[in-house]
Parts: sequence; structure tokens; C-alpha cells
Amino acid sequence: MRHNVVMRVGIDATAVLDEGTGVENHVLTVVDALARGSDHELVCFVRHRAPAAWAEWGDRVEIRTFDTDSQVLATQLLLPRAAKAAGIDVLYCGGKPPPAIYRAPLLVGIHDAIPWVHPEYMGSRRAVMWFRGLYNLAVRRGATIHTGCRASRDALAPVLGMATSAIQVVPYALVPWFAALIDGPDLPRPAQAPEGPYLLAVSRFDPRRGVTTLLDAWDILRADRPDLNLVLAGKVGWNVSEAVERARRTPGVVLTGEVDAGDLAGLYRHATALVSASAYEGFGLPVLEAMAFGTPVAASAIPPHLEQAADVAEFFPPADPVALAKAVGTILDDESVRAHAESAGRERASQYNARRLAECWTQAALVAISGTSS
Repeated sequence: MRHNVVMRVGIDATAVLDEGTGVENHVLTVVDALARGSDHELVCFVRHRAPAAWAEWGDRVEIRTFDTDSQVLATQLLLPRAAKAAGIDVLYCGGKPPPAIYRAPLLVGIHDAIPWVHPEYMGSRRAVMWFRGLYNLAVRRGATIHTGCRASRDALAPVLGMATSAIQVVPYALVPWFAALIDGPDLPRPAQAPEGPYLLAVSRFDPRRGVTTLLDAWDILRADRPDLNLVLAGKVGWNVSEAVERARRTPGVVLTGEVDAGDLAGLYRHATALVSASAYEGFGLPVLEAMAFGTPVAASAIPPHLEQAADVAEFFPPADPVALAKAVGTILDDESVRAHAESAGRERASQYNARRLAECWTQAALVAISGTSS
């Protein structure tokens, strides 16, 4: 459905460098959803060149380029000037903190409350202070804030000093290239997949992703199921070197590193189950992706997982490897559980689509322009 209100929208895409990060994928998904599902004029600000994924849009997306390697220079100095010159109605910053000097209507996407409630997950004190300072300043100046689910809204409200109702919920959607793979023909088993059945964990592996909990549960599962394998797909982050080395030494565990979209889709399609042992998430995109492929899910019982997959996943308390192993065992041993997960998961995932994203995003942007969010 096209929207009656047409806006000239500026989008900060300076963090999009074709590296496949979660921040990049979110911005790319928003641009794709708005290009397909709205009549808004889209002005995207990038560093060096436009993302390869935008080639199909041609003149539908206006590109303005900053020739700098500095993310700070791009967002804090060049972006506000370029946005003013472009004559936009609202500036969207959904990947990195917004420019401190920008005073026009501003819509800011904040993925989670980690800088405030779990700064130990940020990697450096400097990053914590940077994110906190700029986001808090944006709130004080009346920016409209959105996040991807109700659970993150409820976590952000107290740390930002905002009423819960003032934070807009714009549900995330599957990245566009994944949606095409889901609806396409059967995907081949990728080369990274081991022979036989396997569990799949997908993330950038860092302290909040529960790698140690997963490996402890794996020791329990492997004792009774020697033919089962565990695939860890994704980049290795910080402060998990000990757990990663343990994984490399553990029989039946495969570390793939980063994989491309086609191979990742194949890993989902052929996995026996996805396991997410995260202690904290702002949304938890791998759970959504697994459900879209009809793959059963065993997930930690944290608020975003419960919100996404309440009637689909087998849940376990975070940091409880015995409960994790039991949840996976239920999936492996009960055909009716697997059948329900496939049908209910696909149905639930279908609700997180580009049309809904475009509609909710537009409503949030209109709030930003009207100045009623604060």
C-alpha cells in the first residue's frame, strides 16, 4: 500500500560499506522497504560509493557521497550540512548515533539498551560514552526515537528518560535478498555444512551470545547423539577467544566464519534446529530468519525472543546449559514439535515484512516531523 503523505527523506547510510554487518543490513532493509512500499523521495548519504544492493533502484534513490574514511567526520560534520542542502523533511539515523549539531526533524533508530544496561558488551569505554552521549543529546533536543520491538522499547524508556509511549516501534523485516531465497527453489546443502544432522548458531560471537553455555550444552547433547554436529556461523567478536579455541578443539563443532547470503540461507534450510543462547538481544534476527525457513528454534527466554517466537520456539533460561540441551532434545525427539515449528514459524516470520516496516517507519517519521514524540 502506498502512503498518501509523501516526504523527502534523508537516510544516513554512511555506515554501509558492503561488509554485511547487522547495522548495514538494517539500513539496507529500510531503504529497500521504502523504495518498494512508499512514494517518499529518498536521499541517501554514503561514504565513497553507493551499496551494491541499490543498483536496481536507479533514480529511485538519490545518492550523495562523502569522500572520507572517517565515520565521525561523515556523521557529525558532513551529514548535517548535506542534509540541510538537500532540503529534506526528516533525517533518519538508523545505524549510527545522529549528528550532535542537527536541529531539524530527526528520526533515530536505537537497536537496544546495551550502552546503558550492559556497557561491558560494547568493547570499549569510549564507544559506550559516544553512543550514550549522542543518543541522550538527541532525546533532549526532541528527536523521535524508534526501536525494533516492544521488548527493546520497554528497556530503552527508563534509560533514555522517556515515556514508553513516546518510543515508536518499527518492527524489523527480513533483509530483501533473504526474502527472495525463502520463496525460491530448494537451496543446495552448502559446502560449510557437515555431513549428517546439525544444529546451527548464527551471530557475531561475543560475550553476550552465550557461546560457553552453548558449548556446555553441546557436551551433554553429544554424549548421547554422536552423529549430531554443531555449526557456528559468523564473525568472531571480542572477549571470546577462550570459548572459540574450545570450540575449535571440540569434536563435532564446525566454525564457518562469515558466510555469504546464499550459503547462510542454505545452512538455515538444512539445519535440524537453530540455537540462540544469547543473554541479551535488541531483536534477534537469526531467530526470525530461521522461522522464515521453517527451521525449529531453541532460544534463550529473553524478552525479544519471547516476543518474536512465543508460540514457535522451545525456550530455556539464559546461561542454563542443561535446560538448553533439554530444549534441543525436545526438538530432535518429537516430530510434532518440529512440524509445528515449521508451519507456525513461517506464519510468524511472514508478519515481519517490508510492507509493515514501511508503514510503521512512515508513521514514526510523521511523528518526528510533527514534533509530538517528546
